[in-house]
Amino acid sequence: MTNIDTEDNYEKLGHRPNTMNPELELKDKPEKQSSLKLTPEFIWEQCLELAGNEELVPKAFILSSLDSAEVSIDENSQLIVSVFHHFDRIHQEFIEPLSACLQKVCTSLEVEQLDLQVLESSKQPNLPYEAAPLSPTLPLAKANILDPKFTFENFVQGKESELAFGACQNCAESPGENYNPLFLYGDVGLGKTHLLHSIANYVVEHFPTYAVEYVTADQFVKDYVTATRNNDFETFDKKYMNADVLLLDDVQFLSGKEATKDQLFNIFNHLQLAGKQIVLVADRRPSELEDLPERLTTRFSAGLVIDIHPPELETRIAILECKATSFFGKFQISTETFQFIAENFTNNIRLMEGALTRLLAQARADDEQTYINLSYARTALAPLLGNNVPLEATPGRVLELCADFLHVTIEKLTGPKRNKEITLARHISMYAIRETSGLSFPQIGAMFGGRDHSSVMHANKRVEKLMSEDPAILAQVNELIRKIKQDLGKKKAPRTGTNG
Repeated sequence: MTNIDTEDNYEKLGHRPNTMNPELELKDKPEKQSSLKLTPEFIWEQCLELAGNEELVPKAFILSSLDSAEVSIDENSQLIVSVFHHFDRIHQEFIEPLSACLQKVCTSLEVEQLDLQVLESSKQPNLPYEAAPLSPTLPLAKANILDPKFTFENFVQGKESELAFGACQNCAESPGENYNPLFLYGDVGLGKTHLLHSIANYVVEHFPTYAVEYVTADQFVKDYVTATRNNDFETFDKKYMNADVLLLDDVQFLSGKEATKDQLFNIFNHLQLAGKQIVLVADRRPSELEDLPERLTTRFSAGLVIDIHPPELETRIAILECKATSFFGKFQISTETFQFIAENFTNNIRLMEGALTRLLAQARADDEQTYINLSYARTALAPLLGNNVPLEATPGRVLELCADFLHVTIEKLTGPKRNKEITLARHISMYAIRETSGLSFPQIGAMFGGRDHSSVMHANKRVEKLMSEDPAILAQVNELIRKIKQDLGKKKAPRTGTNG
């Protein structure tokens, strides 16, 4: 039998095959094998290679949690493996297949049989690279923008999103291996951003050494402008060129920004050649992205392109039930109420969820209203059930309505002032526009003096909270939404005259 050296300084095996075949026979095995010394690290590497090749343990999990383990052999012929992450999962799912692989490896290498012992290490892992420090001008996206509520577990699948969900899950579990790039497109409010956050949250949890960058096109442009202004492209490159997973949202807003598109082209090529995962999201297919050069759109189309359609009625009802259970468990809601909401909001899940939030905020304001039936829902949601008129063509008129109702000027609503009264009026206006249109956060931000999407997201969350706490705010917002819908409904009346 071959001797196993357990001292600190091991003599590495002189021959190591590139891959391990199922029979575990070493190619070109030296004649005097008894004189070789096999290290515990080598035996563990062979064990992991076999487990990965036979698909007993996911290769992504091996890379993230097992490959970095500390390994030794004790006097009782135990291979001691000290892991830094996912100790419980290893014992629950993988200890038996890993033990079986270890036995096969020992037999093939003609060494004494070893028992596998997996322990939880109290040390910090040695990262394969030196993590770049957070920059004060270019904060990493995962530090402040990921929504922990957006996970694969709470994404409600339907037929129309099944392919997209499966592809995103695959990209998260095996970054860079299969669908690269992955391009998702569809109308606003269909779950694309939820899936991007799900990928990011999964990778952050299961691959703690991976650099994950979730960023909107708007933020990408701002990062590049900041780098140009500060003459600090080193920080910009560290943020994006070192990403293991790049998730780019709202790609359509890159149109018209030539220097930024050049930078994205360079980053895209660099990451793809390095085998890093790239996922992009837009509201239309790559070939329909305005003003983007062909060298970009062809690369976007080179991987897997998936169209996400509006969910069917059954899926919409399931989404509402999931949201109500997750965030508003104290209320009982009738089946007819869920169906009523789902039937009235067919193309935008975000608006549909907003209707549920409004309904439950109203119920919270009515102290003893814990059971919500169809009649109550009809009354509470009446302000939202008018004509859902698109607002893209009338931003000036909508701002005028908000300013008149809230007793401020349009200049103050869209300007830089941030005192308490103006800020509240601005947030309520943003929320009302969001609730009465299919406009995206960046589009609404553009209406308010070019504010970024994160400002609009913050405004929506703040107003939702205020509505749930203050009945006066709830009534004020409801009335503003009613006035917007009423006014725009009149504007939509058919014109009179000849040549109709």
